[in-house]
Amino acid sequence: MFQYKIMFPSIIMASLLVGALTIATPHAAQAQDSNLLSSLKSGLWQFREKERSDDIVDAICVGDINKMIKIKNKNDSCTFKMLSESGNSVTYDYNCAGKGKGRTTIRKETSGLVQISSQGITDGQLFDFKLEARHAGNCR
Repeated sequence: MFQYKIMFPSIIMASLLVGALTIATPHAAQAQDSNLLSSLKSGLWQFREKERSDDIVDAICVGDINKMIKIKNKNDSCTFKMLSESGNSVTYDYNCAGKGKGRTTIRKETSGLVQISSQGITDGQLFDFKLEARHAGNCR
């Protein structure tokens, strides 16, 4: 009887851990499941903030398309939740464990041209921007 009492809480904790991992894993993988995102070209992408200037504000090598969702948190580990996908547009919420969170909508014009709208918070600072992203070739 004593051994049963010790094992029972361990079984409950193990079940809760497995349940938590089962719930968390699909969110991290959902960004990959988007048909729209998977149709975009891998490689070097250049980002322009169209409302303020035509200057390139960032360029990233995109092998992992999730980076387009979390541009302001690109080096952070994040979980994703797809909110909607229809036609040429997809919207995600993401959370980066204590570093920030946001909501991003990506509208595809071609496999090498997208419009990105994102709002959220990173390192305690609010952000709200609209970018045009163009595929610029292979990563260097």
